[in-house]
Amino acid sequence: MSTPMTRLRSLLLLAPLALLQAACSGTSNTPPPDNVDANGQSVSAVPWNKPESWETNGQLGAMGQ
Repeated sequence: MSTPMTRLRSLLLLAPLALLQAACSGTSNTPPPDNVDANGQSVSAVPWNKPESWETNGQLGAMGQ
């Protein structure tokens, strides 16, 4: 029969090892594909921040500003 102090000591020694194993088991070295977000849903490749042709400065550029 073990004493409560021995149980506590063994628990304190084994708990960090179990946490370390659980933390390291979920990592992956392969990056996700470019067209999938963090939730696993498909992502469009459309550049949403690209200005339309009529939104650019045109031939004069920024001279009129």
